[in-house]
Amino acid sequence: RVPCRAALLAARNTATYMFPQINPRTAETFQVYEGMNDEKVKQIIQKAQDAFQEWRQIPAAQRVQRLAPLAEMLRQRADEAAELMCQEMGKPVAQGKAEVLKCAYLVDWYAKHGAEFLKDTEYPALPGFSKSFVTYQPLGLILAIMPWNFPMWQVIRMGVPTLMAGNAVLLKHAHNCFGSGLLCEELLQQLELPEGLFRSLIVDVPEIHQVLEHPLVQGVALTGSEVAGRAVAAKA
Repeated sequence: RVPCRAALLAARNTATYMFPQINPRTAETFQVYEGMNDEKVKQIIQKAQDAFQEWRQIPAAQRVQRLAPLAEMLRQRADEAAELMCQEMGKPVAQGKAEVLKCAYLVDWYAKHGAEFLKDTEYPALPGFSKSFVTYQPLGLILAIMPWNFPMWQVIRMGVPTLMAGNAVLLKHAHNCFGSGLLCEELLQQLELPEGLFRSLIVDVPEIHQVLEHPLVQGVALTGSEVAGRAVAAKA
């Protein structure tokens, strides 16, 4: 018999399951990650919500300033990240390093322009009002579902502006790129951010349905297949 999704989730909530990381060039397993059960994911979501409530109170210019050092940290660990991507999904090391340096450039760019983007924009006052303006307010927890082909770039290009805007990020990376996701988490943990503001979830597709349905999750960013897009849209 083929188990239904509910039965599969129940099994995973009570048992340990693993994600072997296999080098596509050598076919060798170089790392194994333990999947997070339902209770662990719920704890991470609640911690991210607590971090978001703290982060949203910090003025946008200060949020941008706190994220700016990430650029230099990426440059310092570009070789390490490139080697990891080569192991995970076979990207040539030179291309992987170029990807990381591109990520650093993106952080620099947002550090320069991010605060300006998030300023209130005034407009002529509407009838009956003394002042009218557009303001940009954080949404909350945003789930990022990212693919394997650009393991660092996809995470940084989504995560940095989303965090600068005052949100928290929960990352579901491709199952063969969990190491890159955890490296991004490690780097962000070294910044002056509330604990738990950015977390990488070590989960598979069935658990992502539960994250999408969680009342604290306010949005989703997806780069992936047409099938994945349909699955996410069905939950929207």
